Amino acid sequence: MFKKVLAAAILTSCALGAQATPIASVLANQSSATFLTLASGTGIGQVSGGALLSASVNGVAAKPFNSSPTITTVGNFLAAGPGNGGDADLHISTQFVSFLWGSPDTYNTLVVKTNTNTSGYSYTSANFPTIVFNGNQNFASYIAFTTSGAETMTDLIFKSTSNAFEASNFSTTAVPAPASIALLGLGLIGLGAARRKQA
Repeated sequence: MFKKVLAAAILTSCALGAQATPIASVLANQSSATFLTLASGTGIGQVSGGALLSASVNGVAAKPFNSSPTITTVGNFLAAGPGNGGDADLHISTQFVSFLWGSPDTYNTLVVKTNTNTSGYSYTSANFPTIVFNGNQNFASYIAFTTSGAETMTDLIFKSTSNAFEASNFSTTAVPAPASIALLGLGLIGLGAARRKQA
């Protein structure tokens, strides 16, 4: 019995690890203890292009903020698009990344590059049906991307064809995924059942 449970857990784990496209999700409030400090450069955790701002620029870029529930930007924020230095590239090396997307607009596009797809995967408002994309300056939402198996994200490219794409509160610290928790629980139940049967 134990061998069967173990084999099922391994097969489930392999199936979860076989996914190639980064999985996009909407998250609740995140812990500020995990936020990256943004700086200009080309190293891991640094930003090239775009603009790093500490305050809103009237009419061009707004610091990500959500009015209810209250979510604020910690430290500086990234702005990309016309009037903000063009596209912005956050250089990373991780299987998980989250950030606060400020005043989401339909003209914002995010490209996620990975070690297995250097041209990247494009994400727009169509990928986030629970977020309202109307440029509301009082609205921001946390989103996250997760890869699995041998795929690692290498770059987040922020693009905007009008005004700005604003983002802040970046983190590469993942919370346990529900699927991983369920798999662990299934394994523990199987172990318990196998031990009872042997006793």
